[in-house]
Amino acid sequence: MLGITESLAETPVYTYVIASGDMRYIENNQRNVYLRQDPDRGLIVRGEIPGCEPDYYADLSQIFLEYGLTCEGCKTPQEADRYMAGFGACLGEGLALRLRASLAGQEPVDRLSAAFEFLLRSMAASFSVERGDDQLRFVLEYCPLGASGRRHGIGRELALARRGFVALCQRMLQALAPQWSLRAPAAHDPEQELREILLTKD
Repeated sequence: MLGITESLAETPVYTYVIASGDMRYIENNQRNVYLRQDPDRGLIVRGEIPGCEPDYYADLSQIFLEYGLTCEGCKTPQEADRYMAGFGACLGEGLALRLRASLAGQEPVDRLSAAFEFLLRSMAASFSVERGDDQLRFVLEYCPLGASGRRHGIGRELALARRGFVALCQRMLQALAPQWSLRAPAAHDPEQELREILLTKD
């Protein structure tokens, strides 16, 4: 069972600025990313705006899509990609540091199973798991990024959000089980939907 101390729960994992999403990309708020205990899903990632009610909470899918809007203000697609990859990597490093104590002593495959199920719960994803000694495959019923984009009307940077998620996964693998690799999804792929995560032991 994943868990964290109360002091860690009150400290943001990451903080970023929310852009307006129009052609001016004005900074219009701040999003703090926390680890929270949800009564139905257990430990999850949740974005919160200081002083705002639960209606303004964001799950992990929305966090990536929201940051993608901020990256639209970059001068080139390559710059936007670098910013999103850096965001995902920093978020992945922060999450791995928070989870490490809960996962200590477990076999690598058990650590990864718990960590990636936590990520998918945080994205409000519906998924199944296929597990072997040297492989973990998560099959998603639908793309949580696409579903969140349609629900919140912010789905135009789906490919960029997917890029950030891949960077997060890669950094968590490096921190929790460096002998494992992310085989799917790829960082850049014409297929934008996130429908599978495949981890294999090198």
